[in-house]
Amino acid sequence: MLVISDLSVRYGKVLALDLPGTITYPDHAVVAVLGGNGAGKTTFINAVLGEVPHAGSVSGIDPSCTGVQFQTNSFNPLMRVGELCRLVGVATGGDLGQTLSIPPLLSRRMSSLSGGERQRVTLFLVLSRSEESYIFDEVTTGLDFQTRELMMEIVRERTRGTTVLITTHYFEEVEDWATHCLVLDRAELLFAGLVEDFVTASPHHSLIKVRAGGGHLPDWLRDRARRFPWKSSDRFLIARSSEEQLAMGEDLTRSRLVFEVQPRGLYSAYTIAMSARLSGREESVR
Repeated sequence: MLVISDLSVRYGKVLALDLPGTITYPDHAVVAVLGGNGAGKTTFINAVLGEVPHAGSVSGIDPSCTGVQFQTNSFNPLMRVGELCRLVGVATGGDLGQTLSIPPLLSRRMSSLSGGERQRVTLFLVLSRSEESYIFDEVTTGLDFQTRELMMEIVRERTRGTTVLITTHYFEEVEDWATHCLVLDRAELLFAGLVEDFVTASPHHSLIKVRAGGGHLPDWLRDRARRFPWKSSDRFLIARSSEEQLAMGEDLTRSRLVFEVQPRGLYSAYTIAMSARLSGREESVR
């Protein structure tokens, strides 16, 4: 069991992470660590691994038995891929190496690899060893869609039955995989627990985003939403049932507005929660 108690990190006078109280995740949980840029996701990962000074405690993850992949990994640029594999004691002839297309890279120096090739090599090194837990920090950032799909399929398969912490900006990577989540905003904890509990905390059937007004709903549409009444923010409409979603869609189509429907899930719940958070900040400024 992963237990996090009163965890906080400071860099000088800057509070980079503040998780008061006790957070627990069961063994074999897949925890999606979510938040915008600067929310504290990587700081959280570093604190869990004991890589940064912190207050509070973390138990249940042994860094020596944890496979870790960061968004950027430091390797000797002059070392060849094959030399690196031999150095860490990893065989390159198995199925994993073939799937990640490692053999053609063995004679190349790390400095000559593209970003995607370096990510494949790092993932190969991490997943070639059976560990009790794994941590992935933005594992697919900067990769094309097809490569992302391949890498996440491999990650899900090879980490089955272990504890996983993963940070990502791509919700589709964790939508049907994560069992738990930890949501951060500006170093503060917004939620920690089961994904389903996070989703049900914002009752909705779906979320409808209208592609107009630079990401904001037009004033006339917000007025119309209030008259129906439809639940909305200044950025999207919230359908509380399939019937309401249908009515919204028909009205938007008649108005010749381009829109997309996000079904109920981790992404829609996160979007609603962060919109409420942003609205609260804007109100406090006013």
